[in-house]
Formats: sequence, C-alpha cells, structure tokens
Amino acid sequence: MMQKALSNPAELYEAAIKHTSKIFVGVKPSQYKDSTPCDKWNVQQLMEHITGGLGLAVASFAGADVTMEDHDIAKGGITVEHYNRASKRAVEVIKKPGAMSKPIKTPLGEMPGAQFAGILFMDQLVHGWDLAKATKQDTTFPKELAEAAYAMFAPQFANLQKSGAFKPSIPVPASASAQVKLLAGLGRKA
Repeated sequence: MMQKALSNPAELYEAAIKHTSKIFVGVKPSQYKDSTPCDKWNVQQLMEHITGGLGLAVASFAGADVTMEDHDIAKGGITVEHYNRASKRAVEVIKKPGAMSKPIKTPLGEMPGAQFAGILFMDQLVHGWDLAKATKQDTTFPKELAEAAYAMFAPQFANLQKSGAFKPSIPVPASASAQVKLLAGLGRKA
C-alpha cells in the first residue's frame, strides 16, 4: 500500500514499474506461449513489449528519434533480470531534473516529458494487468495507481479507440472501481 497519493507522472511510472515487476517474477516459462488479453501477443511477446517499452522510455528521454517500427524491432528481454535492468535505466532517465518539462520526440509525435511519462505509466500499468490476467496472477492495481490512471485517461478513451490501438469500451456501472472503469474504457473486461 502506498503512503501518499502520487501525482507526478515520473512517480506514477516508477510505481507502475514496481507493481509490474512483481508480476514479471510470477511468470513461469511454461506460460510463455499462452494467450493474453492483447490479441496479437502471447505471454512471451507481451513481456518483450513491456520490457521494450522501458527501452523506448530511455531512448526517447535521451533525445533519440524513435519510431513505432524502431520500438517493435527493439523488443526487450523476458527475464526478470532484463526487466529490472531496463526499468532501472528508465526510472533514472525519467527522474532527471527537467525531464518532465522538456519536449520529447516519441513515436506519437513530440510532447512534453510529463505527457509522455503519463502514457508510459498507463502502458506499464495496463500491460502489467494483461500479463497478470494471462498468467493467473493477482490483477488488482494499487488503488492510487488505478485512480490516477483513470483520471488521466478517461477523457481520452474515445480518441484512444479511434487510434485502433484499443478495443471498443465496455459498459460498466458508474459505481465501478477506477480500475474496472479504466480497463473497460480501454476495451478490457476486468
């Protein structure tokens, strides 16, 4: 359980990485070929994507011009060691002084560091859920992370779906938790 509410995108990203690292540890090699909520990836491919996203953060915050094709080619490793090494580098680069305010070149276009860190946070958190779901681990987000991600991305659900990267939203009751609403808004059934 977190001690304080997090609002800084770099802190949120770091917290999502810590949460997802616990899930990485729980994956068994016998599960690598299992399907995931991400239709195009099995467990191994999802793990490569998650670790590759950490490398994308490092390259983007370091000023490299990274395209979506570069990201797809530079998939990360699937071991806990790969994940931990990549996450350490990602957290170091994203927490450097000024990183949140400087313009970052991303595969989605140039944007402020804080905005890109928010995207990285959501990607890490939700793909961690995908991995937990696929490998039959606990899929519960820390409440603070679920609330922050939902507040950040709920206004963008329609645009995210138009991008083709997400399935259509799934209706849920207004009384649903922030995690259920976030996942439903991204086309995932909790």
